[in-house]
Amino acid sequence: MRAAPGRAPTADHRRSIVMTAAGIVVLGGVFAPWLRSGETTRSSFDLLDIAERLGFAEDGLFGWAARVWPLVPLLVVGATVAAWAGRAVVSGCVAIVAGLYVGGVSAGVSFAPNAGLIRTEWGVPIAAVGAVWLLASGVWMLSTTLPRRAQSGQSPRSA
Repeated sequence: MRAAPGRAPTADHRRSIVMTAAGIVVLGGVFAPWLRSGETTRSSFDLLDIAERLGFAEDGLFGWAARVWPLVPLLVVGATVAAWAGRAVVSGCVAIVAGLYVGGVSAGVSFAPNAGLIRTEWGVPIAAVGAVWLLASGVWMLSTTLPRRAQSGQSPRSA
């Protein structure tokens, strides 16, 4: 999917660039500080690990989200690699799942009340912005790919 020398990038190339940039922002956000307690900052991975160890994440949706959170980088990288490999449907679907997941968790942390010395940090809004961007990239990827495939008679499975 490389643009030929001296030629403008294709639409697929531009979508892959946007997907990559969104992925970089998401990864930067999830590895950045999410909480500050005194002088200590904690990333999203530290936060969810602590919540699980303290028993806040045993059952239900939060428990599932905490246990699966380490897969976020894999989802983001998978969406990006699939975009560059020309697998637009796979890329779009994975990006939408990752965007909704990261966006939901970061929104939950953002709207949680600050407790005493514990404050949210700058990684939370960065992850949220990246999640929205990744979600939009996934929707863009699908909305421009699926109609083309339908017109050409290809099935979505061949994506």
